[in-house]
Amino acid sequence: TAIQNGAQRAIDELNAADSALEGVKTSLARAQVLATQFGNDTYTANDRASAAEEIDGLFKQVLGDLNTRFGDRYLFGGFKDNRPPFDGLGNYWGDTGVRQVEVASGVYDDASVRADIMAKGVDGGVDILTALRDLSAALRANDGDAIRASIGTLDKGLNQVSAARSRVGTAVNIFTSTVNACSLQIIDKKKVISELGDADTLESSSKLSLAQYALNATLTSAAKILEFSLVKLLK
Repeated sequence: TAIQNGAQRAIDELNAADSALEGVKTSLARAQVLATQFGNDTYTANDRASAAEEIDGLFKQVLGDLNTRFGDRYLFGGFKDNRPPFDGLGNYWGDTGVRQVEVASGVYDDASVRADIMAKGVDGGVDILTALRDLSAALRANDGDAIRASIGTLDKGLNQVSAARSRVGTAVNIFTSTVNACSLQIIDKKKVISELGDADTLESSSKLSLAQYALNATLTSAAKILEFSLVKLLK
């Protein structure tokens, strides 16, 4: 069905997004380790400059993950998903749009991540790309105070990415339930048709319509329950 196909596509995209976010989290965690290590003033300017090179590499890795493409769509660009959302300096060219996919008749759930929140830190968060660039600059400047200050900033960035992954995981569960329910719907339809067999055509059609209506009502109710659970989880 269209709902099942849409939900499966959402699962595939969200799983790809989660893999990308895992990469971002790994890079940020490594940057935090380096900030903690080289925040110690026993390290020389040359030591810190070498560490800055690794931070630059992590910056590029994060950019690559944030520009992840699945099929013909860039996953973190919002509705502007036909081009890489982040440029080489870390500027965001996507928008705040969130794709929604139908999970039951008239019921929709989010199927993408807002990168302006997760990566750029709008609404009081931190810009994880700026944090990496600032750490690199602090290491090159041999500025111990700035290096140490970056530890907390990176920690906030890690929390943002973790929160995004949590939302992705919940959404995957919802869409998986939808796919499973639709599969049962198809099986039940075939079962009804088989059981009706040679019964009166009009009566058979009526029973099939009633079965379809009942199953759709069940799917809608289940989706609303899942949506309510998601809202409670995110509070």
